[in-house]
Amino acid sequence: MPGLKDVKDKIAGVKKTSQITKAMNMVASAKLRGAQDKMESFRPYAEKFAEAMGQLSGGTEAENLPLMEVRDPKKIEIVVVTSDRGLCGSFNAHIIKTAAKFKQQYEAEGKQVSLVTVGKKATRAFRKSGQVRASYDDIMGTFQMFNAREISQDVSQNFIDGNSDQVDLVYSRFKSIAVQRPTREELLPIKPVA
Repeated sequence: MPGLKDVKDKIAGVKKTSQITKAMNMVASAKLRGAQDKMESFRPYAEKFAEAMGQLSGGTEAENLPLMEVRDPKKIEIVVVTSDRGLCGSFNAHIIKTAAKFKQQYEAEGKQVSLVTVGKKATRAFRKSGQVRASYDDIMGTFQMFNAREISQDVSQNFIDGNSDQVDLVYSRFKSIAVQRPTREELLPIKPVA
């Protein structure tokens, strides 16, 4: 039977663990608030950009813009966006599962599939498939516009060169803190708005 000193030591240990947990919770809350603020400030920009692209593409003929060229989709590239680290529940697992589902569906239709992974978790999940054409790891904590430009130029040039006929993006769409939905969107070819 434990003595009084052992019980007191156990209580002290639990209190220290509780303090550490509270501090970690405060840090995580501050990071989440910062990420939410960044996302909210970016949302109007993204909406205006999509609106402008739609207006531009609506008045442009496909032959004048190679990113609008519609081809028979025999070669499909899937851009999979996950985090670099874990400890985020099923966030990464849902994205990877969604990407794998579409990958299998395209392959069952006889289409050639290549992958571009953004984030270590996607790279690790698909590395063994041998279909990862490019991977961008260790950028999620410090993601900047030049990272987005580099990825978009790579994917766009691959499309223009005819190495892919369609480009899909698989990511987690933010609904609220508690709800993020894995989503697939067709990026290329750009669809004109009527």
